[in-house]
Amino acid sequence: MTLRRAGLLLLLLAALGALAAYGTLQRWLDTPLAIGATAVEIDIPRGQSLAATARELEARGILEHPRWLQAFARTTGADARIKAGEYAIAPGTTPRGLLALFESGAVVQHSVTIVEGWTFRDLRAALEKEPHLDNALAGRTTQP
Repeated sequence: MTLRRAGLLLLLLAALGALAAYGTLQRWLDTPLAIGATAVEIDIPRGQSLAATARELEARGILEHPRWLQAFARTTGADARIKAGEYAIAPGTTPRGLLALFESGAVVQHSVTIVEGWTFRDLRAALEKEPHLDNALAGRTTQP
């Protein structure tokens, strides 16, 4: 076998390997995550990297191959468009859909009902009871 044929054979094998890796990645991106029957919530704090979020999802048994998700997000630019917030990941969500969810900013929204006739003290008491709010005024008095 000549050197030229050996080089072409190596090039062909490398191309086939790259094609197989690409196909495996694409298949993984379209495979549903291991979520179960109910939605899973995850909170992405402001400034947290996708790598940290992917590791958290891996530790919870939801995401397999977190580095693949990071690599795909980096090549598509999705890692720079992820928005902070609390997300509900629905059953059937794929890794590709997960990135789209994190990019969309479609965060979970919680409501608090403000009853007409409440005093400011009543409102603060209701806000302090809400577990999803970070209340910076908790424990402070309303008197000057």
